[in-house]
This record gives sequence, C-alpha cells and structure tokens, in this order.
Amino acid sequence: MSTDTADKLEELSAEALAFINDPALRMEGAPFLHRVRAVAPVLRTDAGVWLVTRHADALAILKDGERWSRRAFTEQHAGTIDPQVLEYHLSGRPTMSDGAAHRRLRNLAAPAFTPAAVKRWRTTMEEIATNLLDELEPKGAMDATRELGYPFSQQLASFLLGVPYADHVLWESWQDRMLPLLVGIESEEGVRQATEATYEFAEYVAALASTLREHPTDGLFSLMVNAEEDGSRLSEVELVGFAHEILGASFDSTANTVETVMWMLLRHPDQLAKLREDPSLWPAAIEEVLRYVSIGTMLLPRMAASDVELGGVTIPKGEVAIVYVDGPNRDPEVFEDPDRFDICRESKQHLSFGFGTHFCLGAGLARMGLGILLPMVFDRLPNIRLVDEKPPWNLSQTHFRFLERLDVVW
Repeated sequence: MSTDTADKLEELSAEALAFINDPALRMEGAPFLHRVRAVAPVLRTDAGVWLVTRHADALAILKDGERWSRRAFTEQHAGTIDPQVLEYHLSGRPTMSDGAAHRRLRNLAAPAFTPAAVKRWRTTMEEIATNLLDELEPKGAMDATRELGYPFSQQLASFLLGVPYADHVLWESWQDRMLPLLVGIESEEGVRQATEATYEFAEYVAALASTLREHPTDGLFSLMVNAEEDGSRLSEVELVGFAHEILGASFDSTANTVETVMWMLLRHPDQLAKLREDPSLWPAAIEEVLRYVSIGTMLLPRMAASDVELGGVTIPKGEVAIVYVDGPNRDPEVFEDPDRFDICRESKQHLSFGFGTHFCLGAGLARMGLGILLPMVFDRLPNIRLVDEKPPWNLSQTHFRFLERLDVVW
C-alpha cells in the first residue's frame, strides 16, 4: 500500500466515524459513500465498525445469516440491563433474529403477507386515503407530513393491529421511548424510560392478544396471534416483538415515505409530467424514490460471527458491518448514472427493503398503500406545489431520514 493510499484511508476512516455519529451528514450520504467506494469499498473505522458501500458486498452480508448476526449485535449494543426487556425486543421480530429462530418467525408470518392476503386490506386503504383527501382538498394547503403521511399510516397501523385509532397516541409514545434500546442508550433516565415503556407496551399487547384469540378479525395482528405451523405459535413475548415490528413498518416508514415521494416528484416536474401522461409508471416511480432517497439510511447492523472475507478484506469475529443504503443504492456497477433521479429506470434491485431471508415482510403491504394514496393525491390536487424547495430534515433519529415538515399548496 502506498503512503498516499494509507493517508487517504486514514482520512476516510476518520470521516466515516463522523458520518456514523452525525445524522446531518447522512441526509445526503451518497457523495461521501462514493468517495469511500472508490478507495476502500469495505472501510474500517477506529471504532471497529466497517462501512460497506458496494451492492455486491451488501448482498453477500444479507445472504449470509450464519456468519452475520443481527441478534448478536443488538444483544451487545442494546441500552438496557434488564434481560426481560431485551427479550421483548428481540423475540418475535424477524429483523432481530437469525438462523432457525428467524425461519420459524418467517414461516409463521408468511401466510399473512402473500400478495393474495395483502389484497384483502386494499379497500380499507382506499377508504382511509379517500376520507383524508375529502377533508384536506378544500383547505388549499397542508403540511403533508402531519396532515397526510402520519394520519394515513396511523389509521393503517391501527387497523392492522385491530385497535381504536385514538390509541395511536399511546403506542407512538411507547415507540419513541423504546426505540433507543436498539441503538444504545447513554443515560440512566433513557434506560428507565425505555424499560417502563416496554412493560407498558407488553401489557397492552397481552390484553389485545387475549381479545383477538376470543374474537379473531381479518387484521394483520389477529392473524399473527392465531397463526400456527406444526403446532408452533407465537408466545406472549414474541407477540410483543411482532406488534412492535408492525408499528415500525406500517407507521413511521410508511408515513415518511409518503411525503418523501411527494417532495421528490414536486422537485422534478419533468418526472411528474411523465407520471401524469402515463399513470402506469407509478410503481416504478415509487421504487425509484426508495432507491434514490431511502427512508432508512442504513440496513440494521450485523456482527461477524466468525472471521469473514468481504470485498478483499477480512472482518474479524465480533466486529460490526453497516450498510448505509446510499452506497449500494447508488452503486454505478448496478445503476447507470446512479445520482440521476429517473422514474423510468429499473430500480427494483435497490436494497431499501433488504434482501433474501431478511427482505421486509411488509414490502408488498407498503407498496400497495403508497400505490393507492400517492396517485390519488396528485389526481385530486392537480395544482399541488411546494412552498419550500428545501424543507428541513428531522435529525432526531439515528438511522432514519425524515422530513420535519413538507408544506404544499394547491
């Protein structure tokens, strides 16, 4: 290795550590990740965390659940000393499990997420979207984050859980207090809050599960409560984790993808014009936004269960690899001219929903919801336009990319 290359690696490693710790730097992460990919596609930081920037290397991790562990990472980095609290967050969550435990959860959940099963909720989604726009259309203006994205996802999540809409105030509060457990909590007060919220949420879920066993519905959580394969069912602890999974996927992610798609299309009137001329492009347009500016800035970190060769380097057992999706989603080996936003491109190789056994179970559900609401918005509000071309980002989340607000008028 030349002195110049060594110096550049040292400089990039220091920058990478800042990148990992600063949400503001990750809002537009592609330029930095392009620089890393050009010098060291798999780059180690001084914290023992490796940045993975190539699509092929990201796939290698996602395909290998034996040598790359989700659960081991969370067990080591979760900010709690209460084993029961940790178990509530690891059991029942496909995104947090590995190996046989992961396969069992996926097998139990899979029947509820087939294309045919997901279609049963289309009418409900259409009703939610129609009612929201009936209220909003006469106003002539809105913050799409607070008045459209969140109400749509709150009502959808409430339906999928089988709980009253008013309960969203409760589970949003629990979500906010529990989330830091998965990325590490520094303060004693944070640990106390997260622990308290976890037990409150668990009590809520236990009561809900009891009701749904006696009175099943066609909602998603009811299907999970009553799911069975070869005599195996989800335990009370696992149901808490799965309920948390449903909220994470159907609430925050859906809400913020709605306004992100709107923002991107309104910033690119040439692309919006193509959609207006040919509405059949809507699925491709949504995929391109997911590729270009994914809501999740990173795939959940994995810990090496043994020494692993990746991208020409060896990652030692116990060290962690992180895939920031702006790396693989903007990899020029996979996407031609990757920094160009183009709704006509083939974007489905993006990794915003993960891949393989850890591919997002709710991807079909999310795609259907977005594909119902967003065309309806632009059809019913043909003169919609941005108030601010550069709305503020919400920097409070460690691995999500959320707009603080999106003001539009029509």
